[in-house]
Amino acid sequence: MNQKQNLALALALLPLAALADPAALKSSCDQGDGAACMELGTLHIDGEGASKDPALGVRLMVRSCELGHGEGCFYAGEFTLSGQGGKPDPKSAEGFLSRSCELGCAMGCSGLGFKLLAGSELRKDPAAAAGFLLKGCDLGDPDACHGLGMMHEEGQGVDQDPRQALMFYGKACDLEDGASCARGAQLLAKGGEGMPANPGQAQGLYQRACDLGDDESCEALRPRR
Repeated sequence: MNQKQNLALALALLPLAALADPAALKSSCDQGDGAACMELGTLHIDGEGASKDPALGVRLMVRSCELGHGEGCFYAGEFTLSGQGGKPDPKSAEGFLSRSCELGCAMGCSGLGFKLLAGSELRKDPAAAAGFLLKGCDLGDPDACHGLGMMHEEGQGVDQDPRQALMFYGKACDLEDGASCARGAQLLAKGGEGMPANPGQAQGLYQRACDLGDDESCEALRPRR
């Protein structure tokens, strides 16, 4: 994902703060409310309900992070990385995302994990990526669980282990991610090193994936002529 796509994603994920009172948010932020700082930053970044000032918006996100607000750290990281309101700063962005993860924000863990795995925006470190994705998965992010499944299936940054891959696909499937149910089904259908094929269990996962809207899994369930 490039910097423009990151910026668009972060803007889309920001809470709807357009109806908030900027003066009230500023007062709360000044009193140490990290969530209020983040929402006020949103207003200044979007230019809705307050003057459009991306640099100020990012500073408010950073303040939110300093006050221990995990989502504020996540947005501070994304906007710092994209150069919103200033020059891109990958090193600082990594620090904000890492802090977001420490504060229990799944988006921070997963976002940093995938960036370290890709190595296009931040340094490439698949082993560290696996650690952050594990935290994201434990916090209930199906994308992080799916990513770990793929890493274990392919042996990227972790030991290649189809059983571990299946476990993580299963976690993501339990979180209603149809693509992960399908991936687990495919793995069960063909088997892997130290893991024999299990067509019966594969059918069950294909059915779950189909129920969750995965068209290819629905097709796989149809009788062959």
